[in-house]
Amino acid sequence: MIQINQMLLICVKLYTKKLISFYFITSNNIKLTTMNRQEIEIELGIELPDNFESCDITTQELIIDYLNQLDMIAKKAYTIGKEHLGTSFNLVKSNGFINWKKNNK
Repeated sequence: MIQINQMLLICVKLYTKKLISFYFITSNNIKLTTMNRQEIEIELGIELPDNFESCDITTQELIIDYLNQLDMIAKKAYTIGKEHLGTSFNLVKSNGFINWKKNNK
């Protein structure tokens, strides 16, 4: 689960061409919304990896969870790595993501 703007966000396994559906759960209501890549990036405050859309929905959920929990320094390091490595950058194969995934299963 992801916490964005003090709401729990559960990714629903619905994915159609760059649109991902989410349930926003607050204390007393549930709302289904669909977000595109740009809207997700705005919510996270960081760019998604270039290969985000080519990942399966489970991996996309993990990527969003991982990016959401990064502190400002880690977000800056991610951005620099992404810029410098370009298309060879793969978040899913990065040590930080792999270690986080092991610790958060």
